[in-house]
Amino acid sequence: MLGCRDPAFILGYLARCARRGTHLLAFWCEPEGGAPVQQVVAALAGESLPRLYRYRADGGQTPGSETDSLTILAARDFALLPAAAQGMALELLDSTGPEELAARSRRAWDQGLAVDESLWQQLRSLAARTLVASTEDSRARGAGEGAAR
Repeated sequence: MLGCRDPAFILGYLARCARRGTHLLAFWCEPEGGAPVQQVVAALAGESLPRLYRYRADGGQTPGSETDSLTILAARDFALLPAAAQGMALELLDSTGPEELAARSRRAWDQGLAVDESLWQQLRSLAARTLVASTEDSRARGAGEGAAR
């Protein structure tokens, strides 16, 4: 997936696939404090939430460089994470398990989320161009009419 600006948006999709019996491994690299940090998400079949890992690893990139790629591996049966790490100089920075993700989700539902005003304006603008007023006439014509202006 090239040009992906926030690969973390896939976490929910990975979790849903895992609940349906597929093992998934997603990884991408982000610059953090001048050094690349490898983000790895493992969604194991049957688990309701993925596991997140952050590694400091150069990956052959120059400090502060940015990548626009996201790699996803999916299989019904595999053990790729240990094999993928062999021969690489990886330093585990932190990991987040399903229990912590569930606690974060509960806090977000209980306390709400803060959304940057500029992002909120972008979402409103997009919705204004895409959404159609819900009237008897618009329902008779079908959803999405006029969205391709």
